[in-house]
Amino acid sequence: MTAEVVTSQAHVVVVHPAVVVELGTGIIATCHNHIIATRLAELWNRYGLADVPDTIEEAIR
Repeated sequence: MTAEVVTSQAHVVVVHPAVVVELGTGIIATCHNHIIATRLAELWNRYGLADVPDTIEEAIR
């Protein structure tokens, strides 16, 4: 005779997204890969919103 353990619980993968946040601006990005989030934060600190227009009028020109 052999004994075995049977579990009825499903295996669950827990996803811990990394969130890139700027004080005063809020959430900039969410990533499932921490390395990409780190790089986005570095680029944000270096360049900020370099190519985003300030107003909607500038965006539709």
